[in-house]
Formats: sequence, C-alpha cells, structure tokens
Amino acid sequence: MPLVLLLALPTLAETVEADTTWEGTRELTEEVVVAEGVTLTVLPGAELRLDEGVDLRVQGTLVARGTAEEPIALVGLDGARWGSVILEPTASDAEWDEDGEWVAGSVVEQVHLDGGAQALVIEGCSPWVHASTFRDNAYTPELSRAGAALLVTEGSRALVQGNLFEDNEVGGSGHGGAVYVDRADPALQGNTFRGNRSAYGGALVTSLAYGPVVGNTFEGNRGEWEGGAIALVSSALVLANNTITDNEAILDGGGVHVCVTCDPHANPAVVDNHITGNRNTGFGAAGLGAAYLRALSGNDLHDNTQDGAPADLAWHNEHLDLDPAWAHSPSFSGNWWGTTDAQAIEQTIHDGLDEDGLGVVGVAPADGPVAEPRTRAFAIPQKIRFTEGDTMPVYLTLYNPGPAREVELLLMVSYEDGPPLPWTGALAGAEVDGDRWRLELAEDEVRFDELTAPELHTDAPRSGAWIAVLFDPDTGERLAEPATGRFELGGGR
Repeated sequence: MPLVLLLALPTLAETVEADTTWEGTRELTEEVVVAEGVTLTVLPGAELRLDEGVDLRVQGTLVARGTAEEPIALVGLDGARWGSVILEPTASDAEWDEDGEWVAGSVVEQVHLDGGAQALVIEGCSPWVHASTFRDNAYTPELSRAGAALLVTEGSRALVQGNLFEDNEVGGSGHGGAVYVDRADPALQGNTFRGNRSAYGGALVTSLAYGPVVGNTFEGNRGEWEGGAIALVSSALVLANNTITDNEAILDGGGVHVCVTCDPHANPAVVDNHITGNRNTGFGAAGLGAAYLRALSGNDLHDNTQDGAPADLAWHNEHLDLDPAWAHSPSFSGNWWGTTDAQAIEQTIHDGLDEDGLGVVGVAPADGPVAEPRTRAFAIPQKIRFTEGDTMPVYLTLYNPGPAREVELLLMVSYEDGPPLPWTGALAGAEVDGDRWRLELAEDEVRFDELTAPELHTDAPRSGAWIAVLFDPDTGERLAEPATGRFELGGGR
C-alpha cells in the first residue's frame, strides 16, 4: 500500500485590489491584504471578528472612522486571540487641512481593538490614531521588543492622540506593556494608560525615539523590573505635562525609568509633569530614575515611596571622570518636592551624597505646587557627546498646552564661550522676522521637527549649546525660561 503524505498547505491571504467599503459584521478567517494604492473604508458600527492569529495588512490606505455612538470593533472570532492590524511602509500618511481637520490618508479613529496580539503595528508610515480603545491585548515576543497594543517602528511620525490603553500585557521579558516605540518619532499626546503590565516599562517603552510624549495620563501600570509606567531607552525626547501616578516597579523608576546604561544614553527633557504616588520595592527611586536629563523643571515630584520611605529621584550618573560636570552633577530648579525644607528634599533624592561615585544633583525648589504648564520650546541634540565624523541631529519640539496663539521662536547655537549665533536653517510654516521665526500654534498643539545642524570638523570647539526661546510677539514677553541643550565635541567616551 503506497504511503500517502498529507501536507498542510499554507492559507493564502485574501487581497483587496480595488477600493472597498466594509460595514456590519464581517468574519476574517485568513489574512487580508489591502494592496498598495487601494483604500479600505470601514464604516461606523462595523464589527470585524478575526480568527486566531489573523492579521489585517494594509499596504494602501485604511480609513476606519467610527463615532462615539457607533465605534468600530475588532474582536476575536469566538474568543480567539487575533493578530494585528499592520500598516506597512507604503500605507498612506494622514493629512490635515489648515484648520487641523483630517482630510486624507490612513486613520484609526473611534475603534475598539480588543483581544489581539500586538493589536496595531505601524511600520514607517504616519497615520492618525485617535480616540480609540486598546484593551486586553496580550503578546509574548521571542525577543525583547514588544508592545501588546501598539508597536511603532521604522521612522514613523504617527500622531497617537486621545486613546485609551487599558489592561494590555506583554509576557516573558518583553517591553512596553501597551506601547513600544522603536526607531520612530510618533507624537503621543493626550492618551490614558491604565493597568498595563510588562517586565520593563509597564505602559510605554521608547527606544531610539525623539518624538514628544505630552499630556498623557499613566496610572496603575506595573513594570516587573524597571519603569512602572515609562522606560526611555536611548531617547532624547520631551516628556511634558503628563500625570504619572500610582504606578509600580520592583526596581528603579516606579513612575519613570530613564535608561542608565544604554548606549547612546537617554537624555530627555522632563518638564511640567505630575509624578506622584508611585512605588518601587528595590533600588533606585519610585518617582524618577535617570543618569542623564536635558531638563528637570516645573514638575510636581513628591510622595513617591520605596517600601514606604520617600524616594522621588535617583541619580545614577557614575561617569564623573568622563562626563562634563554639567552632565554628571546638574542643577535642577523649579520643581515642587512637596516641601521647601532642604533636608526633607535631600532625603527623597538618591545621588552622590548617599552613594560614593555618583554625581550630585543640586535643587532649587519651587515655593509650592507647580502652576499650569506653559507653552515651551526645546532644541535637544541627540547625544551629550559627539565625535569626529558625527552628524548632530537636533530635535525641535514646540508644545502649546493652552489656547491657540501666535509665538516668536528664537533658536541659537553657541560654541565654547563665544556669543550665541541665530540658527539660519529653514522652519516649515514659519515666517522669518529678523533673527526669529513667527508662527501660529493651534490649541493643544505639539510640533516636532528635526533640524539640520552644522557638520562637525576636527577643529570644532569642544563644547557648545543649542538654545530655544519662545516670545509673545505682541508684548515681547518670554513665555518660559530658555531651554538649553548642551553638548560636547570629541574626547571622552
């Protein structure tokens, strides 16, 4: 009797090759691919039921716009753990008109993505992800990169705005219980992260990322190692106007962990945040742990505890012989530590006064709880130190947390002890006004740009700084203190 082999042939994906509209209930039992140049429109109230591990892969345009009354839902077929909605690099970018209204491109709005595995993956394209809910997504990666609800990669500048990330979990040693940003620069604005879990960065991890994280709420998230809410790896971004409370980690940074040993180092600006009521049980700090920061100003940073004891800030910089003094022993002013008592503040900070070989942080505390966040500008060089042959990426973030307003921006760069010189590059959408740029910032707008910087030469000075200042064009009043991004050229590590 001949031997018969029964081979399980792979299921071919269904391809959407012409503009298509989906409505009502639809079951997806195999992968669906939306071809390049093709638009798939999903109407309000539609429910997509995806089988185990099934993906919706978009190479063209996805327009999924539900409403508050009729959201779109993606759920598992008969309770299955479905796969991902994947927006590939060829997928269209979102476009807005002059009034900030969406007019074209890929959009995920008022969509419930529940019970998936890495529910939304954004690869290189820049869609708008708005007012959607990511709940009960679970994923265990083979390697450490993760993000059970959302993974953003390959240079994407997506706008991720006003979403709820709740009860998402990454298993094993994976990172970013809800969101993982890897070599991309999305703007994460006005989202709520609640009850998310992973080994590292309970809600959010960014790696080699420079896009802003502003106006979000992080509460009740857990990191098994470090970063109960947030862990920043090799990232030079603006973390502003976030509420970070009631998060927990075993090790450093029950609220925020800024990677201590990563190369290149993480060096964010941490401003105007409420970092309170977070906990950890191991070393470091329950509020914020870091070794490098561009700024720490305007924050409510208090009532974070390690086994019941005050533990608001841990400063881990141990490169006293390699880093300049301004990097290893900075002075941070204008934060509210819950008190103005110098001795009490010192007790909540772990630095070189508590452990030999670490830098010592200076503080000039605010007189009381921090007022409303201000319209701010930051120009952050990618690294602390650059060497011969490097380029110098500089990331400009403008954040206006209040009503629409016109501003004037002054950008300067200085070397050694020479006078600051106005930067002479181009800034899209801004009018030149002398040595400043005049531009409109919409209500609650965040803007991110990468500036072109001078090439570095062997005869370049050894230190310098980028300076960004915003002014009221009518009164000339400065809107906030200047933001200074210092750097070193050559030498050291």
